[in-house]
Amino acid sequence: MGVGARVKGYLKDTQTNEVKRFLYNPTSFSDKQQIDFVIIHSPCCSYPKYQYVGTREIQISLDLYLRGDNGEVQDWINWLDSLKPKSRFDTPHSIIFAFGQKAVTCVVSSINRKFTEFDKSLNPIEATVSLTLLEVH
Repeated sequence: MGVGARVKGYLKDTQTNEVKRFLYNPTSFSDKQQIDFVIIHSPCCSYPKYQYVGTREIQISLDLYLRGDNGEVQDWINWLDSLKPKSRFDTPHSIIFAFGQKAVTCVVSSINRKFTEFDKSLNPIEATVSLTLLEVH
């Protein structure tokens, strides 16, 4: 599903319509959603009752492998940085995460970058970026 796939997954900025196709498809991604309950204690019950109160947003986590010696890595880094709010009152850019049958609108909640190789001018030519996205509707 990852490296040799003909179809590339992508991220799309919904404000600018710019699409960034993955240089290498992630080999996996995960999603999780928290379900919230309140515990109701009753004086005559041995066990508490649980009352469902809602669910939180779906959180998607994935690692992107970036490699290229023509500025591709820095282009990705700059593009991801452009998704961050510029000030306290900015709304985050919503993006579309598309991978196989999954296509959801999200905001970026976390970016963790690890640079592992550089050219002679110390420009990054290899990096791994861990993203956390929160699904929005």
